Amino acid sequence: MIAFDIYLNDDKLCRAGTGDSGVLSAIVSWAATTMSTGTRNESLFLNMGGLINPEGNHVSWISQKSLAVGDKIQINIVEADSVDEHQRRDPADDARLRQAKEDQVRRSAKELGWKLEMHPKSAGKSR
Repeated sequence: MIAFDIYLNDDKLCRAGTGDSGVLSAIVSWAATTMSTGTRNESLFLNMGGLINPEGNHVSWISQKSLAVGDKIQINIVEADSVDEHQRRDPADDARLRQAKEDQVRRSAKELGWKLEMHPKSAGKSR
């Protein structure tokens, strides 16, 4: 199978792979925001994850590993018989996707200084 060997500053972090059918993604992200108060937030991190087919399970080997300016990230693409066990496995389902959307709305509202108003569900009514 195709696998990714992930290194940070010459230290091996993991060997990731999803078998014969799936998706692998190594992502380095930098995000910066300046709030209306002048406060600046910055983050720099590494994610290594994938999707195992046909089950549709999302897996993660590295989740938001903090990085710093000057770090060296190396990805070697290899053919491998085995890979490291993933750290997290999430089934791809509608409830999880809805929860992720709700979490994003809450984070965005907090960042923007908005107040969310939640209305209780009426008895007997469904969404």
